[in-house]
Amino acid sequence: MTAIAIKSFDGMYPVINSRLLKDNAAQTSTNTKITGGSLKPFKATSSIVSKRSAGSPVSIYRFGQSEATDTQYWFEFTSDADVVRGPVAGDIYERTYYTASGQEPRMTTSTLVPGAGVYPNGYYRLGVEPPSTSASVAVSGSGTDTVAEQRYYTYTFVTPLGEEGPPATVSSVSVLTGQSVVISGMSTAPVKSNRTVDRKRIYRTVTGTNATDFQFVAEVAAATTSFTDSKTSGQLGELIPSDGWYPPRNSTDNEPGTNGPSPYTMYGLTLMANGIMAGYAGNIICFSEPYMPHAWKRENELVSDYQIVATKAFGQSLAVLTAAYPYLIQGADPTSMSMTRLDELHACVSKRSAVTMNNGVVYASPDGLAQISNGGVQLLTKGLFTKEEWQAYKPSSIHAYQYDGRYFAFYDTGTVAGCLVFSFNGQEPALVTLNLTATAGYLEPLTDSLYLLVGSNIVKFDSGSALTYTWKSKRFSLPKPETLAVGQVVAKSYPVSLTFYTYDTDTTYTLSVTAANAFRLPAGKKYNSVEVQVSGTAEVEQILLTGSMDEMKSL
Repeated sequence: MTAIAIKSFDGMYPVINSRLLKDNAAQTSTNTKITGGSLKPFKATSSIVSKRSAGSPVSIYRFGQSEATDTQYWFEFTSDADVVRGPVAGDIYERTYYTASGQEPRMTTSTLVPGAGVYPNGYYRLGVEPPSTSASVAVSGSGTDTVAEQRYYTYTFVTPLGEEGPPATVSSVSVLTGQSVVISGMSTAPVKSNRTVDRKRIYRTVTGTNATDFQFVAEVAAATTSFTDSKTSGQLGELIPSDGWYPPRNSTDNEPGTNGPSPYTMYGLTLMANGIMAGYAGNIICFSEPYMPHAWKRENELVSDYQIVATKAFGQSLAVLTAAYPYLIQGADPTSMSMTRLDELHACVSKRSAVTMNNGVVYASPDGLAQISNGGVQLLTKGLFTKEEWQAYKPSSIHAYQYDGRYFAFYDTGTVAGCLVFSFNGQEPALVTLNLTATAGYLEPLTDSLYLLVGSNIVKFDSGSALTYTWKSKRFSLPKPETLAVGQVVAKSYPVSLTFYTYDTDTTYTLSVTAANAFRLPAGKKYNSVEVQVSGTAEVEQILLTGSMDEMKSL
């Protein structure tokens, strides 16, 4: 008896010859969501809102997590951007931080976003800069001692959100017991635009060295330029917390302790555990203070040997993907991060391909999709593509998103654009394709919904009517020339289109299957190999092909 029984469905394995595939594997599997072994379609997209930008956005993000509708508020960036919601407990402003190519790091809030134009409408430069001038200090009144105390003063800027910046250059004065100190000439506003402060905090030392910790003296309004300090040492407050809390690296800001700006602007913002944000500037990896996204200490930075392409956090780890070897950084505090260079040479060829998923980070390398995890780095697509087959998709063009446990990789070779859908959980097909192109995407974590920019519209994926799928089997080689005369397609509903191929006799036969009953195939010719294809929108459970009705009954 010659029979073909496909009782469960698998995806594609392009690296394997069509004759050597498993019996349930596919040569092509398009728009197919294969779960539990059955064949069903992904759903089409549904339109949400038209883009506001006149340009071509490559990054989108939905602000306004408390909004009942997903039509508001969509950030659009015409350059690649990374957007992170702030790790601030009870934040009523939805503080949101972002880095984009060609821009200094920024933050925005619910009071700045709405309005006309492209969101976000308003922003602040990320970080608080030190005051540009040191204060003048002078004693006032008569002292009662003959031995003076050498006292050092400084002050900081504070934003309306309570973000405190690094201190100004220190000023010193000799003070006798009983004397007050008049502090004057304090700056009233940051030098850089798009940074705002509403107050200043004044600090002083207790004993006579500027290496001694500074303690809180008073808080005054930003417009105040002078203050008289008559407090005793016992009346001073907490130690200054913000020493070294500089804004992130920016090519338009002077670096602390230097006479010029950083050669690179920080990019690739991502949120680690314990409220630590990370990014990179050139080959420098930067870390914020825990739960202080505005504060970036230079002494906590690490350096890679190679140009960094992307940084992505997972758990308490940070994947650093470079133009050569990947790195793994682990730690719970920015002062104690440890960095390891992994030995496998899997460069990242597309920043936008890096996605946190499956307890690691998946990204496009020259050889295929790689994954970095706490166990190292591995090539996930080794059993799917040769290097040459993978390169045909132009991996440098890939931008990818995690959705429903799958990795959606959109590519554009310049002549062909499409989407590869990967699953690496071992329970579903490793690869199918999707007849969909997009230029940007965003996964909404609260609802686990994938949004895409398709043409001029932001759309919600897998939320419309069923897409038409196509699934084509392996090439089945028969033991001897045979005729398969009877077929059956078991589906949840009908119709289902079935196409029957033979290559040695050039026979192609297509019919619409409208019921679960067995049906006749063309008779009279024998052949050595056959393929079968199904397409439609109905869920298919199995396909059976035999030489006779009696044989069909035995399957």
